[in-house]
Amino acid sequence: MTSCPECGLSNLKSLGTERGERQDDEHQVTISKYKCRVCGCKFEVTERIEWETEVLKRGSQATKEGLEE
Repeated sequence: MTSCPECGLSNLKSLGTERGERQDDEHQVTISKYKCRVCGCKFEVTERIEWETEVLKRGSQATKEGLEE
């Protein structure tokens, strides 16, 4: 759960969420904006998600030419 960076409380009002530009197929950025209902602080939380795919075993029909496509 997100808490206010100023007072440390979690009494927040969401001001919206937006997805940032995707730089490639393996990264995603989400920016969430909040306002603390206690102290009035406004802040953003930037979440960067990265995923990776690794082939553990090639299929029996994979060929050298097929891998170059």
